[in-house]
Amino acid sequence: QQQISYKNKVLSDRDNELAKLTGQMAELRQEMVEKKGFEQQLVQQEKEHLLAKDQLLDEKQKEFDQKLTDVKKDFEQCLLTKDQHLIKKQKELDKSKDEFKEKLLVKDKLLIKKEHTLTQKNQQLQKLREKEAETDVLLHSKEA
Repeated sequence: QQQISYKNKVLSDRDNELAKLTGQMAELRQEMVEKKGFEQQLVQQEKEHLLAKDQLLDEKQKEFDQKLTDVKKDFEQCLLTKDQHLIKKQKELDKSKDEFKEKLLVKDKLLIKKEHTLTQKNQQLQKLREKEAETDVLLHSKEA
């Protein structure tokens, strides 16, 4: 009877120890489930955070691209305006150059005309001197 009682006691102690260990295992499993759930929640939060960051980067990239496009358009417009200004200035210079050439041409013609007139007058003067010389010769011959 004592032996049976002792064996029952040992079995009861083992059952209690087994129940205690089973409870601890259940607690550990619950902690593992909670930790896994927490880890999954952290992973999900990190995924959402990265997705939000990605979207923000996409928006910033679109804004940057738009600003770059605007700056390029402004720069091209500025170059176009500058080109138009330079073309206008070049036309003005060409016009001034043409007007200057015309004035020079007119002055050249005038100088040629004056030179021709001067040549004619020199010829007339030469003829008059020749006549004067002839007259002088005739006068000297009559006096003599």
